[in-house]
Amino acid sequence: MESFSDVAEQLPIGIIVLNADRQIEYCNPAVLEILDYNSKDLLGKNICEAPFFKDLQARANLSCPELFAYGCKAVGFEQTCITGNGKEIPTRWKIIPAETKGKDHSSIICCIDHALRDGQLRPNPEDHDKKYVRILENGNDGIVIIQDFVVKYMNAKLVDILGYDKKEVIGRNFMGFVSAGSKNDAYHMYVEIEGDIGLQQNQELNITSKTGKIIPMKILSSSIEYEGTPADLVILHDISQRKSSEKELQEYSQKLKVFNELIRRKLNLEKSISYVSSVLVAPVDIDIAIEECLGNIGTLCGASRVYLFMIKEEVMDNTHEWRSEGVEPQKENLRDLPVSMFPWWMDKLHKGEIIHVTDVSSMPPEAHSEKEILEMQDISSLIVLPLYVSGKMSGFVGMDNVVNTGSWSEEDINVLGIMSNLVGSAIERRQNEETLSIHSMQLEKAYDELKVLDRMKSEFLANLSHELKTPLHSIYGYSSLLDEEVFGKLNENQRKSVDSIVRNSERLGSLIDSLLYMGNVLAGTAQYTIDTILLENILDRAIETYSDQARQKSVTVSKNVIMLHPFIDGDVNFLIQLMDKLMDNAVKFTLKGGQVNLSAYEEGNDVHIEVQDTGIGIPEENVKDIFTSFYQVDGSSTRKYGGNGLGLYVSKLIVEAHQGRIWLESEKGIGTTVHVLLPKEQVRA
Repeated sequence: MESFSDVAEQLPIGIIVLNADRQIEYCNPAVLEILDYNSKDLLGKNICEAPFFKDLQARANLSCPELFAYGCKAVGFEQTCITGNGKEIPTRWKIIPAETKGKDHSSIICCIDHALRDGQLRPNPEDHDKKYVRILENGNDGIVIIQDFVVKYMNAKLVDILGYDKKEVIGRNFMGFVSAGSKNDAYHMYVEIEGDIGLQQNQELNITSKTGKIIPMKILSSSIEYEGTPADLVILHDISQRKSSEKELQEYSQKLKVFNELIRRKLNLEKSISYVSSVLVAPVDIDIAIEECLGNIGTLCGASRVYLFMIKEEVMDNTHEWRSEGVEPQKENLRDLPVSMFPWWMDKLHKGEIIHVTDVSSMPPEAHSEKEILEMQDISSLIVLPLYVSGKMSGFVGMDNVVNTGSWSEEDINVLGIMSNLVGSAIERRQNEETLSIHSMQLEKAYDELKVLDRMKSEFLANLSHELKTPLHSIYGYSSLLDEEVFGKLNENQRKSVDSIVRNSERLGSLIDSLLYMGNVLAGTAQYTIDTILLENILDRAIETYSDQARQKSVTVSKNVIMLHPFIDGDVNFLIQLMDKLMDNAVKFTLKGGQVNLSAYEEGNDVHIEVQDTGIGIPEENVKDIFTSFYQVDGSSTRKYGGNGLGLYVSKLIVEAHQGRIWLESEKGIGTTVHVLLPKEQVRA
């Protein structure tokens, strides 16, 4: 309605638009001028009750409701009307039914102009022409009056639009200004006007300017009288800007469509990549997962087939295949194929190249073997990428088309490449898992064998220790009797020999006890008897046991015990063995004139025992291994200090059996402090 009113506002003829209730919905300035009314006097009034009608009958031979009935045909008539100042004037009417865009009903357009009849008042021709000229020349659109196709008049606006002088246009055939592509439309429109259909809306023609520029025009035409003869008044509204905007909008819409398609494609690619990644990360069945991925990629890329070939010992097999509906399967036909059949193909794959064939029929001569096989499968185009497993080219993935030739997009190549990498990783992972499973079985078997050997070793140590213990008791017992001169006096050489026997018997007994205890621990047969004991007695016994050894080396041994509650729970025999081993090490590794201090104090619910010496110390790099079985800082055959490397290891086992903790601090050349933390109360069996 907006574009119609823009044009109607400039027309010299009156235009009235009626709504569904026959009420005046719109009237242009020409109506107000012809009838001499204000718009407020007319708008909203029923046409049949309008103030300018006294009796609307005669010429139409129809009643008012019949004249303005919807669905009626166009009708023209003449009628006397009453002006706003009470004068009677002859008018000519044309009633046209018109579709109203966006509404479910029609409107009625009434065209009004002066009518000249014999015996009636005729307007002053000079005033009439001035009125028309003023309206036409001041219009915002081009206006032309045509009689029998000949241009009789054109306004200044049309002169500006077309670039012609008026004298170049007046008298010429109007069709000469219509572009070739619009001439049929122009003739059709003109015939309709001559057929007295009346005012036409939304007609479009292309008009050619003087410079040859094609100007799209919206045409509104109506039949009028010009110089007493029927003519056509044509209003030409330049719609170049609108057409340009429509073109830009169409181009933008097309670009937006392409952009949306790209976005959709990108999203589909991302979804496909995400899907393939998730399926191949940890598949329950890798073969099913690969088939699913091939189908996903094939659907996305519009392929006929997507496939996977594996190469082993110069033979390749089509191991996995997806095909679109209606495409023949080929997997079973492509088994045990010698790699030598595809020299061109394999050369490119080994070089890491992508094989991109847009038209199989145009493959190079050196690819004749491959071409023959591809044509046997009706393949028209394809793309193939190498597949790497553990860094080695182990096969290839590809997709082909049996319908169309043409190149695959970069996105298709990328997504196929990603799938190739993921499939290669999945196959490598499966191979690693299979290898790991075999190794695991081998390790499990070796571990079982090792456990048997370890049990045999423990049993051997236990038996050996037991067997050695019996004769050792006899040796130690009789040597002690000799040392005490029970069997008579000993000379100096005899005493030295007997002392050596007693001392080495004690060392051998300690070693056998350690081996026996360690064997029981490893075999899980070690038994502990937990009693409440006076800790200081155990400390005193350890000092007394090693006092002679310390005195011989001029080593000072001291004790410092500060305990409010001196009793603890433990196995007295094993705690004695613990303190003996710690004192043995302290005295053994302390140089002549050094010191050994044995202390104990309460620390919460625990007892903290420290055995501190000023001995040779332990290098920092050896501290971490010092509690390992059979470990010695100096393990050479020429070592200065004796020992079997079990003392601290057995000490650790005893402390841990008492739910305690043992560690040491040492500095080479300064000395060592061994810390033992034991709970006062033990859980009794």
